[in-house]
Amino acid sequence: MALIKCKECGKQVSDEAKQCMGCGISLSTNKQNNYDNDGSGQATAALVLGILSLVVPFLGVILAIIGLVMANKAKKAGCTNGLRTAGFVLSIITLSLYLVMMLFLIITSGLFFKRVTNIPKPNDNSPIIQPGRLDITFDGGNEIVLDNVKSGSTESKNFTITNTSSATMYYIIKWNNVSNTYNNKDRYVYEIKGSNNKLETILPSRDDTIFSKIEIKGNAEHTYTITWTVKDLSDISVNNNETFVGWIRIEIQ
Repeated sequence: MALIKCKECGKQVSDEAKQCMGCGISLSTNKQNNYDNDGSGQATAALVLGILSLVVPFLGVILAIIGLVMANKAKKAGCTNGLRTAGFVLSIITLSLYLVMMLFLIITSGLFFKRVTNIPKPNDNSPIIQPGRLDITFDGGNEIVLDNVKSGSTESKNFTITNTSSATMYYIIKWNNVSNTYNNKDRYVYEIKGSNNKLETILPSRDDTIFSKIEIKGNAEHTYTITWTVKDLSDISVNNNETFVGWIRIEIQ
């Protein structure tokens, strides 16, 4: 048996009594009003919402927040029973779990983004794409420049391609970021020669492939010499502002 307060006169009476001994009012209506206003309904709602917040995906946060609101209303109404407490705790647990998941997603996505953006990207004029699989060494860099040249002048440089793995690989040698402003382009030629490859032609006017699909065995080394030559210019007018610039690039196939 428990004591309840009569809503009419405030006297403490048994919850089993049918009417108040102080004022004589029927307690059946009083009990219902007392239940509606003592926070018991909100406490029950808080518990139900707390349980649902744990088992309903995606909507769990919203349900947990509503559960906390109902638990707070029950407390303000004077209800501090186990239903209210359980609903409050379950809602807090749900919000905590979602917060942990959000932090985890933020941290992992940030690490992934950092890892992706920190992938080393070759310079536009770097001598090789996908470094680490093939190594390339140039004498004096991979840039080829001709300016203020004279008839019969010639220059050359060497470069070596090394397969650092044990697997057979294939690569391309090409011109990259070419700029050729010479008017009489047939007077400016180059030769590139390797152990199994050789090409002699005029200097290109745009990016172009020199050799394609060259096989290199595991742990093997290929050495090339590129030579550029200026033919006889005595019969033509040469503008000293004319230039050729290009980079040799290696791409793995």
